[in-house]
Amino acid sequence: MNLETHSSNAGAPRKIVVFGASGGIGRQVVEQALNRGDEVTAFVRSPSKLSLSDPKLTVIAGELSAKAAVDSAVGGADAVISALGPSLDRPRR
Repeated sequence: MNLETHSSNAGAPRKIVVFGASGGIGRQVVEQALNRGDEVTAFVRSPSKLSLSDPKLTVIAGELSAKAAVDSAVGGADAVISALGPSLDRPRR
């Protein structure tokens, strides 16, 4: 479903939260949303891994296990996107 054509606010900036924004796919999602003029909140474990800067970008450092941080990030969002994947730089359990 295309949100641009099915939304009552088609073309209006949206508030989007992206989990996993510092990974390859997440970074692409963030860049595309910013290019559309959306306000983006990037929820990442390590903010230094996200090398993007934009006035419409808010970066929140946190762990997915921190319920309050996740709740705060998604509050008021029009869309939540998960670009989570396995971390290639962490040892497997």
